[in-house]
Amino acid sequence: MSSIEIISLVVTIVCLLSFCVAFTFLFRHYYRSETDNVLTGREDPALLEDIAINEEKSGDRKKKALTLSFKIAGYVVLALVAAFFVMTLVARFNSGVLFFGDKAPLVIATGSMSEKNDENDYLFDNGLDNQFDAYDIIGIERYDRPEEVQLYDVVAYRSMEGEIIVHRIVEIQDGGYVTRGDANAASDTGLTYEGLLSYDDILGRYNGFRIQGVGSLIVFLQSNAGIITIVSILYCFVMFDRFSSKYEQALEQRKEYLLSELPFDAKDEESREKVTVRFQEELTYRDKTYALLPLTGEKDEKEEDGKREGTDDGEREEKK
Repeated sequence: MSSIEIISLVVTIVCLLSFCVAFTFLFRHYYRSETDNVLTGREDPALLEDIAINEEKSGDRKKKALTLSFKIAGYVVLALVAAFFVMTLVARFNSGVLFFGDKAPLVIATGSMSEKNDENDYLFDNGLDNQFDAYDIIGIERYDRPEEVQLYDVVAYRSMEGEIIVHRIVEIQDGGYVTRGDANAASDTGLTYEGLLSYDDILGRYNGFRIQGVGSLIVFLQSNAGIITIVSILYCFVMFDRFSSKYEQALEQRKEYLLSELPFDAKDEESREKVTVRFQEELTYRDKTYALLPLTGEKDEKEEDGKREGTDDGEREEKK
């Protein structure tokens, strides 16, 4: 890796790590606060109202079933993303190819097969139109024996440097093959392999399967920055689900407790209107305990009104 790539990787790690820490702290603090409010009864009026609303909408079971369905769907999507991510990692550490039986998907890294070079007459004479672009995903399948290799097959092979290259066979000679990219004017001999390409170096032939443009995502996922990004996203998703699940569990526990302790009738509108909750807090200061009431704003508003009325009366007296 070059110095610029190393610096970019370090910056990416620091930024995403900072994001994960901030995400965890903020959501942990928020859900802990909300859970405490629920368990201490500060949300009882809202919970009773929610119970009543669910009762009016044909019961709470449908809502729970819908919530559970969305949650299961989210887990399925997460599992698919995680499985896809693992496959891209396995492909990366397996030199870029992962076979399922005798077939494997490949990401095209260059545009050497994206068009027909005018100097390659065999492409036009034989109507060879199975080109593909950079970042396309194609499918390859293994040969069973060397006799299956045919002229003008598009094959994937491993170069001397270990890279996977997908080019077309343009010559078949005793002991090997000559390949060339459709967009290139020169063959690969002496560039990616010495002499002839051997049968053992061929991974498979192009079977016509192609998905355009999606390969850029695979390339990103296989990069160091992509791996760090996906791991961070999965971590945040898991932590969010953990905190929210505890909060939802607290909600359900409090609702069950309220229904068991109160003669609350969700269908009775008058019963719902009589629900009020008053909290009194105690503060100890210099060995004395003071009972404090929550400020509702009503007292302040009355005082302000009184002050305004007094001011108006004073102004009227001065005018007289």
